[in-house]
Amino acid sequence: MTRVIELYGRLKESGERVELELPAGTTAAAALQLLGQKLGRGVEGAVLASESAVLGADEVIPESQRLAALPPVCGG
Repeated sequence: MTRVIELYGRLKESGERVELELPAGTTAAAALQLLGQKLGRGVEGAVLASESAVLGADEVIPESQRLAALPPVCGG
């Protein structure tokens, strides 16, 4: 299925959002790997979030919620 992933922070340099073909049962880690391939650069440290939670690497992405890729945040 085609999913739209909204991009934030430094990932947004590639645009506001990206469409990816993600089969049912795709994990957050697999989706981030595909996202990195689509963007043509690494997404190390980024996480995938749904409307209700930040997804763990092994979690299957929900089929009906919006998705966002969030880069790591640093500060002090």
